[in-house]
Parts: sequence; structure tokens; C-alpha cells
Amino acid sequence: MLLTLVPCVSADAAAPSWDETKEWAYGGKTYLDIRPGTDQYDLLTAIMAYVSNVQLNSINMNGSVESYLYISVDNASGDNFIVSVIIGAMSEVTADVSIDATLTPMVDGILSAPVTKTIMASADFDLTYYSSMKLKVDKTTYAIESMTAMHRTNISVSVRGYNIPIISSNGTTQFRNFNVKMVTDTAMNMSARFTPSLDLFQFPISSNEKWYASSTMNMTGNVSGSLKVTGLDDDILNLFSLGALNSTVDLSTFTGEYYGYGLTNGSFGPYDVPISVKMGCSGTQQVTMPDNRTFEAYIINVNEYSLGSPEFVLYYIPELGFMSSVKATTEVLDEIDLSGNANMTMIRNMVQLNFEQDLSMNAMAPSDAAQKIESITGMDVQTKDPAAATNNDNGQMFIIITVLAVVAIVAVMAVLLIRRGKK
Repeated sequence: MLLTLVPCVSADAAAPSWDETKEWAYGGKTYLDIRPGTDQYDLLTAIMAYVSNVQLNSINMNGSVESYLYISVDNASGDNFIVSVIIGAMSEVTADVSIDATLTPMVDGILSAPVTKTIMASADFDLTYYSSMKLKVDKTTYAIESMTAMHRTNISVSVRGYNIPIISSNGTTQFRNFNVKMVTDTAMNMSARFTPSLDLFQFPISSNEKWYASSTMNMTGNVSGSLKVTGLDDDILNLFSLGALNSTVDLSTFTGEYYGYGLTNGSFGPYDVPISVKMGCSGTQQVTMPDNRTFEAYIINVNEYSLGSPEFVLYYIPELGFMSSVKATTEVLDEIDLSGNANMTMIRNMVQLNFEQDLSMNAMAPSDAAQKIESITGMDVQTKDPAAATNNDNGQMFIIITVLAVVAIVAVMAVLLIRRGKK
């Protein structure tokens, strides 16, 4: 798809129109790559040159993230649309690093003579994610009134370390080797209502316009599944700021504080979560579609920061009433609040620095997206009949509502997982 920058147009971008024949799909994949010869490797090497007492021997990191989205209008009667949204995503990342570091160890809380150690670490990370949502959307404003959702997450993480400095409980530095593995298989069922309805786009949209979409999301739900960790002891738990993590947790019967959830037999809420999304239309670009038709697409930035770097960039075509593509930048990772966890913050910042490209989701055949979701998650996805699937003139615009709803959920989940839960 060809994108060419052109001057802004004066016409406003109108709201789309949907019916029960509509279904749409999007997908994309991006890569993480740090190795000798890449710009990211050269940048890290240059940064490490300014870090005293540390010599970078080697670093390698590679992986990918892919995500697929299927949307359909299930019901268009009355004053609302009922819309189904199914998401399948997968991430696979491997990494290893070796450094020589000159450190000043402690013995019984007293600093001793400096020593130089070769420190090495490696990690493997695998994630699959599945989500099925039903959204109630106002027919006139396209504002989200409520939603129900089921999310399922499978994560496997293995971390290996050699000569890792750990200060034990008696104040003595130990250079430890470890092999930690965490496996999770968790599910969340939740319902949410937005007051007032979350009116993200406030149609019509004009070039160079900026606005805020604000609401309060009231959510309740329950969590099930388990988290199993092996290879941990108290010193390693403190190193990774994991707190009082048990070796095995059954979330469906757990009552108490667990990584932000105030759970009672696996249930949480109700929580009131304020939402404020900064929106803006920065202009237009000329877009040539696969059938060679050319249109002016409005460029919509989502959660634009003061320096002009948004979390999402949306390309909306008024004549067709849908998005030609949606780009998620690594700025979206800032939605995850990792305050108080320096190690996880470092990992997040490394990911932001080293993705080769932003994750773009482009339109694709619904049947292809369904197959991708099924192959990733093992969950069956039923699409509409082929005749209905070819009629896409207006509905794909809904991806911007869906994506932002997912961002809101992810942000809330991150806060619940990492901050102290509200009882």
C-alpha cells in the first residue's frame, strides 16, 4: 500500500454506517532483532562505552510479535450495535548477554576489595493471547456503552544467569547461578460499563483538530488458572522485585492480595477506572488501495505525547468509512505501569528501543485472520458467509474503537497486576 504525504483537505470525516452483513479483519507482525551488525547493537555498544566499570562482550536478542483481529456486527436492531471482537496474538523472544563488570562486593554489610567478574544471562519468552469480546455501541455516536470479555493468556518464561551478584539476607554479596522458569495458564472473565459512554471519535472529524475522550469504566470479573514458578529462593525474588511470590498459585481459589488484584476466591471488583484518551487529526495522506483506487486518508493520532509521538496512528478514509491501516507504536508499552520494579522497567525500555518497526495491522480477508487466530490459540473462529465478507465499505473503521478498547483493558489489567489492588 502506497502512502504519500499531501496537503490537508477541508472536508470533515463523517461517521460510518454498519449492518449485520459486516465483518472485517486485520493482522500484522513485527520483529525484534539485536545482533552484531544491526543499528540497535551499535547503539547499545556506544551507550555501554560510557558506563564505567562495565565492558559489553556480546548481546543477542531476536523475536517477533504477531496479532490478528476479527470483527463482526452481530445485531443492528434498536438503538445499538452488538459487535463481536476476537483477537489472537503470539510473541516469541530469545535473548542472551555477556558483560565484564568490576564490582565492589559486600561482606556482612561492609564493602570489600573490587573484583572483576564475567556475568552472563539468557532468557526465552513465549506468549499466546486470546480474547473474545462483545461490545454495545451507540448507533448515532459510535460510543462504547458496555462490554463483556474473556481473555486467556499462556506465558512461558525461562531465565538463566551466571555469576549474578545477589546480596543475601546477611549483607554478603554472592555470585550466583540460577535457572528460573515461570509457566502461566490464566483466564479472565470481565464485564465493564462506561459512564458516560466512551465517545472516542466525536464525529465529524476535521484536519488539525484535537480532542479528549473521557469516561469512567466500572469493571468486575474473575480470574482462574495457575502460575507455577521453579528455581526461586528469597534472594532471587528480591533481585527481580517479585515480592512474596509463591511457587504455585491457583487463582480460582485465591483470596487476598496478588499482584494488584484484591481477589476473593478468584473474583475482583467492582473497580472504577478513569479513562482519558488524547486524540488528534494531524492531516491527510494519499493512500492507494490494493484495487488501485486512491483516496485521502485522515491521519488520527492516539495518546500523542508532548513531543508528538503517539501510541497509535490510524488512517481513516471518509469515502469508504474505514481504516486502511492501524499502526501501534512501542509508546503503547508506557501504558504498563512498572513503578518500583527497575528490572522489568529495563526490559520494557529495551523492547521499546529495539523493535525494528512499529506493529502495523492491515486489512486482510476474514477467513485468513480466522485461520491465523485458530493456529495461534487453538480457538475456533466462525466467520460470515463469503458474500457478506466481500462487503467491507464501511465497517473496518471499527478497528479504532476496538483497538482503543483493548488498550484500555490492557492498561487496567497492568495497573491491577502491578499496583496495589483496591479492596
